[in-house]
Parts: sequence; structure tokens; C-alpha cells
Amino acid sequence: ACHFVNTASVSLPMIFGSLTSIIVLLSSISRAKAIARIPLRCGIMVWRNQYIHPAYEVPVMLFYESKSMDPAWNLALEEIIFQAVPAGGSCLYLWQNSPSVIIGKNQCAETEADLAFLDRHNIPLVRRLSGGGAVYHDPGNLNYTVIVDMDALSPEDPDSFFSLPVIRALGALGVNAVRSGRNDLLLEGRKIGGCGQYERDGRLLHHGCIMLDTDLAMLGRVLRVHPAKLRSHGIASVRSRVTTIGEYARQHGRDISPDFLTSFKALLRKEFAGACSGQETKNTSASEGADPSGPPQDTVLELSAASLSAVRFLAGHKYRSPAWNIRREAPAEAPVFEEPQAAESA
Repeated sequence: ACHFVNTASVSLPMIFGSLTSIIVLLSSISRAKAIARIPLRCGIMVWRNQYIHPAYEVPVMLFYESKSMDPAWNLALEEIIFQAVPAGGSCLYLWQNSPSVIIGKNQCAETEADLAFLDRHNIPLVRRLSGGGAVYHDPGNLNYTVIVDMDALSPEDPDSFFSLPVIRALGALGVNAVRSGRNDLLLEGRKIGGCGQYERDGRLLHHGCIMLDTDLAMLGRVLRVHPAKLRSHGIASVRSRVTTIGEYARQHGRDISPDFLTSFKALLRKEFAGACSGQETKNTSASEGADPSGPPQDTVLELSAASLSAVRFLAGHKYRSPAWNIRREAPAEAPVFEEPQAAESA
């Protein structure tokens, strides 16, 4: 049946009211589609207003800091966060490990570390997602992970997006580090940090470590470096190629202050928040905080109980498994969890 409308009875307010309703409906559909694109299979709830601050309409970086020093837990947590941060969003994740050896995705465990020594001293070896070389972690390291879209990076020099915030944060604390090549940070010619990357579906996970006061004697004992690599760097051992910020300070009659780590974390948050929002930050001293009148530096990422169940699954079935760590055999995917939100617990 055809229904005809008496146009004489249609008023202008009715037309505008209908148009308004259509606009609201389309807006609701658009928001629903945006939310539907956010990965929720692991239970990390990340809504738009958590990373776009409405008062400023600039992207706000998500931030998370692990309370655990278990390397298997921290690497599993990194993988879950990488899966869950939505397209267009960014995240900074800070973490520290107990003594451990972390090897690149494609490395042979037996040639990179003294496995018998590690076993005798209960030092775990864990394989990460990214490529690159083996590293030694302990509480004297600070590890950072940055997750962004590939489109956010400059095609001319994408590595500066990650290295400059770290260099500026260290510079604000009186540490004049420089980048060498793509992966290394040097302090007067000796390595204090390195980094690696993992890319998937247009998203990039970049992680690095800064040696604040690492046990360099243990580092030299557990890592094996091929003699050809040492010769290419013109050095006698891996130990002679690296230093820490603490060792450097002591060699110059100083020591790093007790609050150095806390200040460095705060500065990293500030610098990466500026980089992820597309806003340059001033190279200020550590005593100068972020501008309180400006947009928030970041939004703390909240993990649900479902997220933590997925982390536990990956930590146990992948990052504590010899199948992955020694033989590089990928485990089955974590199951879908549908639990209510809860605070983190390792």
C-alpha cells in the first residue's frame, strides 16, 4: 500500500526535528562501529574518551606500569596490551624484571646464553616477540614499550619517534646520551640501552631497556657473543662495550640519586605523551613538571580480570614454556575470557 503525506500538515519544525533525529542516529551508529573495532576479546576496555580528551581534542596516550618483576608475566602482559590498544591509540608500558636473559624471536638460545649457568642460578631465559640480540635484565634496568600505529611515524626517520623522548628524558637528568645506528643508545661511546620492534597489522610494538645500574659482571657471565661480532666492534668482550648510568656517574666522582628512577619514569611519560599527541615537549629540568594547565599527559590503562586471565595463560603456556623459549614453538592462542574488571595481581 502507498501512503501519501499531506504536505500542508508538515511544518518546518517537524522537518528540522526529523533531520536532528537522523543525525543523532547516524552519530550513534558511528560510535557503535568505533567501539566494535576495539579488541575486547582479552577484556581490556578502552573507550574513546580514555584516549581523546574532550576538552582539548588531542590524542592522549595510555599508560601502564607493571607491578611484577617476573619476566614471563611482563612479556605476556606486553603482548596482551599490544593486542588490545585500539587502532589510532598509543600506549607506554613500563616494566622491570628480576635477573633474566631475554632473547630475540629468531635467536638460538644455546648460542646466546650459558644455559647450564642459568639453570644452576635459577635465572630464566625468555624469548620475546621482537627480533634483535640477547639482553640481560635485572632490577637495575628500566624497560619501556611504546605501541603506536605505523602511520604515526615519519617515513624519513621513524626511529627518532622512539629515541628522542628517551634522549630528552635522560638529558633532563644530566645524562647526555646519543643514538648510534637504529638500536643503540650510547654514553660517551659505550652502550647504555638498546631496542627492538615487532610489527603486525599496521601496528608497531617498540621496546627498549636502559641500564641504570645493571649488574655488568653478571651480564658478562651469562651472555655469549660470537667472536666475529666482537671483532666487528673492535672490542675484547661484551662487558667492555657497555656501561650503566650508575657506573658512569661513579667513574666521575658522583652517584645517581635515590629518586633518579622515579624522575626518569615521570619524564619518559611526559616525553612520550608529547610524541604520541604530536606535541613537542620542552627539554626541561627534572624539577619542572608538565604544564598543569595543559592537557593530561596520559590516561592510566585499566586491566580487567579477563585481561589478567589471558596474561596468566600466555605467561604459563608460552613465556615459561621451553617449547617457546628454547625451541621457538608457538603455543595455542589464549582462550576468550569474559570476566568482570579487577585490579592487577601477578
